[in-house]
Amino acid sequence: DRNFKLIAKKQFKGIYPEQIRFSPDSRKIAVGYFDITKLDILSAYDLSHLYSPDTSGFKNGQLSSATWSADGRPPAG
Repeated sequence: DRNFKLIAKKQFKGIYPEQIRFSPDSRKIAVGYFDITKLDILSAYDLSHLYSPDTSGFKNGQLSSATWSADGRPPAG
């Protein structure tokens, strides 16, 4: 929480989270991984899984550098 009190823990099995980023409204957390081309969006309140964007177009590499747009919305297009 804002006072640095631990409010939730999340264990990842078989995959290695590399980087996390809070959304601009601090309600969501994007998690990028070192060893897979996957991104998870978690609730910042309890770390429950909200969704995973479609990353099927990425065949090799990693998505460890997770980030958000300034307003937290996907790009237009």
